[in-house]
Amino acid sequence: MAKKPVILALDTSSHALVCGLSNKGRIVLSRTGGLIYHSEKIFETLLKLMKRPQAFRTIDLIAVGLGPGSFTGIRVGVTVAKTLAYSLKTKLCGISSLEVIAAGCDHEERPVCVVQDARRSRVYTATYQKGRCLKAPRLLHFGDFLYEMSDGCLYVGDGLERLAQTLIHKFGKNSIIRDRRKWYPKPLPLLQIASERLKKKRFNDPMTLSPEYLYPETCNITQAKA
Repeated sequence: MAKKPVILALDTSSHALVCGLSNKGRIVLSRTGGLIYHSEKIFETLLKLMKRPQAFRTIDLIAVGLGPGSFTGIRVGVTVAKTLAYSLKTKLCGISSLEVIAAGCDHEERPVCVVQDARRSRVYTATYQKGRCLKAPRLLHFGDFLYEMSDGCLYVGDGLERLAQTLIHKFGKNSIIRDRRKWYPKPLPLLQIASERLKKKRFNDPMTLSPEYLYPETCNITQAKA
């Protein structure tokens, strides 16, 4: 009988610290909500999941949400995941946080368009259908996103705070997901995607994996000329 893997998953792209553990087929979930500093809670939460420090040696795969989302939050999660994977010599995979949100709606037959508020009158958006990426993650101005909107999609994400009424007016009330709990990454779909990556041996190098900011000009740090 094949050994069931141990998968540790985390996402820090939103206001919630999302952590999950699949321990030899048994799902142990943990999700800490609220406006928190991820750096203050992430190790405490991981230790609660693993029960004891030695258990980290049993991990077969570490999966981490790459964003887009909170710049500082993403850096915390990705750095922790890369450090653990390198030090434990275990497999690592990075997953778009938008894909994780869409996977939380995998019972839907329609394409799922994720729209997250990126501030500055912009949104992060991507479209998926049953695990397939139809439109890769992008950063768009509100106007460009509204111009591209199409009927037949189901819209989800915290961008609906500002766009819900426009979508309902154009496509009807069934075009959006009103349940706010589905607007953000959750541990179960993150673990499910990670499990598929493990089966397909789709891994990332901890030395080169980087967050999916989509705001590259904002994230660059340059030294002023003397």
